[in-house]
Amino acid sequence: HALRFNKVPKLAFLSPDMASLTEIIALLLTASLQLVIKNVNIPSAVRVGEEYVILDCDYDLENTSPIGLVVKWYLNDYYLVYQWIHDKVPVASDSISKYIDLQYKASNDPHTMYRAMKLTRPDIDLTDNYTCQISTFEDEVSTTRPMTVYSTGQENEFKLRSKKTNDGVEVTCGAVGLYPKPTLDITVEGFPDMQSSRPIITETPDGHYNIDSYLTLEDQDLPDSAVINCVLGIPSVNYNATKKLVHYPSG
Repeated sequence: HALRFNKVPKLAFLSPDMASLTEIIALLLTASLQLVIKNVNIPSAVRVGEEYVILDCDYDLENTSPIGLVVKWYLNDYYLVYQWIHDKVPVASDSISKYIDLQYKASNDPHTMYRAMKLTRPDIDLTDNYTCQISTFEDEVSTTRPMTVYSTGQENEFKLRSKKTNDGVEVTCGAVGLYPKPTLDITVEGFPDMQSSRPIITETPDGHYNIDSYLTLEDQDLPDSAVINCVLGIPSVNYNATKKLVHYPSG
């Protein structure tokens, strides 16, 4: 479905003195000769390590003249990162050129061929709002969507450990290299009151996050076998991962 709706001229309210037949026809032609964005594909979340992601903005000229046709993609609403002028080759800004495949064609239609951006091996620095803008000498349309490139870190760096003490156990859980800001909770199955307090989060120079949680338990409060879970989450992209271990109290 088109993402832009054009108002139908209210011809019933035009008196003969206000509009001639020629003016009415002109209004109808103006209403029908406008650019329409038919479909937008900007994924809300992309994982670091994906081979590529395509941001597409399919449009229809709706009989509008292609003269002056330009497709632009903006980052953060105003920073131009990609531009295709009809009958010319597309270009990309220096800051993002390492990601953009300028050879990618979204279609074989000469009027929409280079409408999309193909981003190869996306990383967290591509997280932002993306705006596609299509314009001709007669009309202009645009739409904006957010995209988050998230990092779950290395699997072998998400660790849950336990260390026995004289009267219980100390549990630690940690993960590194995450983005956006993560959560980390240690819990004991069947004992909702036994859970870690607020985790410690540190931001690295390259914009990733490391996170650690701690929980101290006393054996006298635990069952014969206590199942301890550590849940790592990135709420903004609905990501969750769990580690678990079983602790057997002494005595």
